[in-house]
Amino acid sequence: MARRAKPVKRSTKTKKVKRVKVESKPKIRRRLARLWLLKVRALWDNKCAVTKVPGEENKLDCHHLENRSTCARLRYDPLNGILLCPSYHKWGRNSAHKGCIWFASWLRKHHRPMWKYVLRHRNEKLDLNDREVLQRLETQLTAPISEYERSVVARDQ
Repeated sequence: MARRAKPVKRSTKTKKVKRVKVESKPKIRRRLARLWLLKVRALWDNKCAVTKVPGEENKLDCHHLENRSTCARLRYDPLNGILLCPSYHKWGRNSAHKGCIWFASWLRKHHRPMWKYVLRHRNEKLDLNDREVLQRLETQLTAPISEYERSVVARDQ
């Protein structure tokens, strides 16, 4: 009997395709939060909105006017942010956190366009799980401050 020849194994080399690593959504959201902070600081010229006293970056706090966890539409909107010294942000009697009624009336009196803007947009929906939406938000946050944003933030006399 004749011996059978062993089948020749043909090596089929497959091309290794490099996959583009997609950035995780939490990482994108952290970057957006940092960009939001920087934009709010720039919008308020690194000065407390109440006292107009300039401060170092670590001594002033950015405050969301409309809660960031319940209002996705305004979460990364710089017009939903205000720069405050710690006593007017959390610790003082007339602070945004402890004296909500005082702060809302102060905002309405001194920054009425901003107050109206937040009220007008607080019920709008935005899907923060959509990568295209996150990309658009990042583009808006990295853009220079517009005249519209300046006019909304301008203090009423």
